[in-house]
Amino acid sequence: MKKELSIIIPCYNVEKYIRRCIDSLAAQSYPIELTEWILVDDASTDSTWQIITDLGKTYPDTIIAIHCTQNGRQGQARNIGLEHASGTYIGYVDSDDWIEPDMYSIMVNEMIQSDSELVSCRFYRDDGRHALVHQLDGTIQRYKITNDSERNILIVSNILGYGVWDKLYRRDFLNNNNISFPSGLAYEDIYFSSQYYLYVEHFSIVNYELYHYFVNTNSTVLRNNASYHYDILEIIRRRIDFYVKQGALHQFRNALTVDLFLSGYVAVYKIMFLRFDTVPYDMYLQLQELYRNNNISPDIKCSEAQVIPDKYKYIYELIPLSLSETQLNDMAPAFREIFS
Repeated sequence: MKKELSIIIPCYNVEKYIRRCIDSLAAQSYPIELTEWILVDDASTDSTWQIITDLGKTYPDTIIAIHCTQNGRQGQARNIGLEHASGTYIGYVDSDDWIEPDMYSIMVNEMIQSDSELVSCRFYRDDGRHALVHQLDGTIQRYKITNDSERNILIVSNILGYGVWDKLYRRDFLNNNNISFPSGLAYEDIYFSSQYYLYVEHFSIVNYELYHYFVNTNSTVLRNNASYHYDILEIIRRRIDFYVKQGALHQFRNALTVDLFLSGYVAVYKIMFLRFDTVPYDMYLQLQELYRNNNISPDIKCSEAQVIPDKYKYIYELIPLSLSETQLNDMAPAFREIFS
């Protein structure tokens, strides 16, 4: 039977969590016979691969198990999963997360009803210890982007965020626009999402919490002093290169420079002050060079700049400055208070 829904699950050292994730997929009201789960083991060093192979025996008609011999991080694992996907619709679930039983029934139905290229839902931040109830009403907002003005608004609104696990995509939309993840880098979802903000024309948002994002203190994005936090700089560099290549940095300059400030420049400040015990001055120097060399500084008076929160406008004023390491460290307490 033809599969309609492909769920891609990158797995790395998740022996404690992967069964919970798969149990939530097995409990879906969307027909399991129309679904495939593509589990990509990213060269785990624990028993993750053995658990995946065991699960494959339990769900032989549903699970596609792929084992990588070298770790390429989540971006590469997701790209590999998409290459093996046959479904009309593509979902991404992180292996330490889980989902509500009606998540994909609701989202596939909305995809069909609205002829959307992308459907997004709301999510819980869940520590796995407390029962959570829906706080939203389940209403659906539908959007249609028909001109540059509307796309400018979409870009600066960040209404879809940058997560990929709370969304469902049409496979042909991803493939036709060559939307993919960078391999071997953290913060890969920011680059992936930056691409579809330029292309999506029809999308919907379901105001219902359907996804459980596990608040895992050992997760990649929360680990302090890790070298891969520097990957955010390469992600920004690739975004700028992509925008230039597509002509978008000229076409949507105000919107994209505002977004590159908020999701790039400010994001690096957050990482420097919250993810390192000692502020990494070399990261700051690379950030300054990246933004100055590419002339990425939003016009603070443009209409799109109205979305910049007041507390971040002080950071905007720092772009043309050259702070010393001492000055940057002196600012640490104030910035940690702003970002906490």
